[in-house]
Amino acid sequence: MASSRQHLCDICFIQHITEDAQVWCPECEENFCEKYLETTLSDLLTNISNFVEDRKANLKELKEQKMKCEGDLQSSREAINKYFDALEADLNNKMQQAFVKQESEIETVLGNIESHMTKVKEKENLNCIKSIASDFQSFMVMRMMSQRTHTEETEQQNWIKSEKCHWVKISVIPYDIKSSEDSPPSIGQIKVQANCNKVTLKIRKSREAQLIGPISTSRNIETIQLRLKLECKIPCEYKFAEPQIMDGGILPSGELIFCDRKNGRLIILNSKGDVDKNITLLFCPIRFAIIDENSIAVTSADRVNIVNFKTGKVLRTFAEGLKARSISLHKRNFIIENLGKGYVFTDLLGNTQKSMPIKFSKDFYHHPVIIKDKLYYAEQDGSEVVCLDFEGNQFLKIKDERLFSPYGMTLDSSNLLFVCGIKSNNVVVISADGSTFKEIVAPNEHLNGAISAYFNKIKQELLIVTQNGNVSVYDVI
Repeated sequence: MASSRQHLCDICFIQHITEDAQVWCPECEENFCEKYLETTLSDLLTNISNFVEDRKANLKELKEQKMKCEGDLQSSREAINKYFDALEADLNNKMQQAFVKQESEIETVLGNIESHMTKVKEKENLNCIKSIASDFQSFMVMRMMSQRTHTEETEQQNWIKSEKCHWVKISVIPYDIKSSEDSPPSIGQIKVQANCNKVTLKIRKSREAQLIGPISTSRNIETIQLRLKLECKIPCEYKFAEPQIMDGGILPSGELIFCDRKNGRLIILNSKGDVDKNITLLFCPIRFAIIDENSIAVTSADRVNIVNFKTGKVLRTFAEGLKARSISLHKRNFIIENLGKGYVFTDLLGNTQKSMPIKFSKDFYHHPVIIKDKLYYAEQDGSEVVCLDFEGNQFLKIKDERLFSPYGMTLDSSNLLFVCGIKSNNVVVISADGSTFKEIVAPNEHLNGAISAYFNKIKQELLIVTQNGNVSVYDVI
């Protein structure tokens, strides 16, 4: 019979000691005697104590590291502050230099202009000389004064054309830190902007009126006549769809200009009606106001765009967010239709001067025309011309059965209103007080959909254009 045998302690056995085991450890897969069992439990506790001490030591060191990091962070902030202080000082220095330069230039120009004051004041003695001199003497003096006046006028016009009298604005353009991953080279830029000067010259016509008496330019609405000068259609070229003409005008050069909303372009025709230029825009033009021989203010869905119509380049925009539709230029101010809400008056830079709230239809546009202190617009929905004061109070309504759905409206130099009917296909002329109304172009197919009227006061021409591009130019006699 086999005898039972006690297991030996594995650790003692390795040391060539024979000792009976008391415990079998399943994790170690070893037998332990009572001595080494106690030793193993002691090692575990020692390990735990070591872990505790290690973690506590790490916590203590983290507190020291935190204090060091806070110190490093403060040092970094101080370094950044010093860096930005230096950038601010540099930008401030540039700003001061810009102001000193512009102020010095304006003072120089001002001194030059004031030197002309004495010369001009000599001309104030003209009436006194005329009262005591003979006719011949008066003639000679007036001839001499006319020559001097012409010279002075030419120089004043040169002031307008030169950059010396441009309206200067200086501003800071902040640096957009979020847009760069690198350290900013500066915290901004100094912007010096030279805009159109704000001086309006009174030139020769007013002085000639003082010398030779008033010249009447008024028209008799009863005898006014139109003589057809040009009739054509804006061609539908191969790369463009059928045009949707929204407005038309006559440039200082005599060329005709139109905006085509559907095809996003401006079209310029020569005096014969041939296409001179197509200018592609990056927006859909609605209506426009001619500013000068180079630029034009064009409305789009939510802003006004100042465009160089020779290059098509947008020079600047303003009235962002405004539902800009019709627009006109009156005494260096824009009057802009805010769709369904009325009109907004701005200066040439787009700064709002005032608003005129009017609740009119959102389905049609209302081109504003100014006569003295009154504003006129054509209301297609009611087939009437409405007159308001600048506070928006209705002053007059003009209505006649011969005019159905008026749309385009313009003004001649005698304050006569020329209106075209988009549905009556005709042109009428109306006195400012509404007392006289005359149809001057009878309904005809070529005027079907007449949407815009423009009067060229220099050449006494009337332009009418329809939505599909039918063009009519009349001499007004």
